[in-house]
Amino acid sequence: MMKFVSTVVFLLVATSANAGIIGYDFKWAGTDGYTMTGMFTFDETDALDGAIRDSEVASLMFDGFLNSVLFASNSTAHLQASFNFNFDAVAGQFLLGGVSTGDAGQDWNARGPGLGFGAGSARSSLTLNNSDFLGTAEGPVPLTTVPVPATLALFGLGLAGLGWSRRKKA
Repeated sequence: MMKFVSTVVFLLVATSANAGIIGYDFKWAGTDGYTMTGMFTFDETDALDGAIRDSEVASLMFDGFLNSVLFASNSTAHLQASFNFNFDAVAGQFLLGGVSTGDAGQDWNARGPGLGFGAGSARSSLTLNNSDFLGTAEGPVPLTTVPVPATLALFGLGLAGLGWSRRKKA
């Protein structure tokens, strides 16, 4: 029993070290069969002011699809100088409006080589190789987000299951 308790304490300490990372999956749909899916992460301490901006993004990966067929991916947009990212961490949604490089728009390599994304108050678009606008969506940006389950919460559910199965055996 003591070995089990010490193992659980070790696992809790090791897991809680990663508990500060928060992740979201997102998706976008444009015209002509163009869609995008992706995910991003940030440290929860960066969300204390309610917003996640540019350099606070720990990772960002997104894939472009045409009629459900992958045509390009990007995992380095957040490392580029022109990166503009605006996310409301309290509401769990992207900030919209204004120009894509302003305080409420999105510019993820929209003017660079490879896959990019840009969004402002009037439209959003996937881009490819600096200027080709693909699958433009007019009006409010249809970017939807889903929070990724926290590691610690999943670990807690696993421990509860272990406890329940041990109790059931006894």
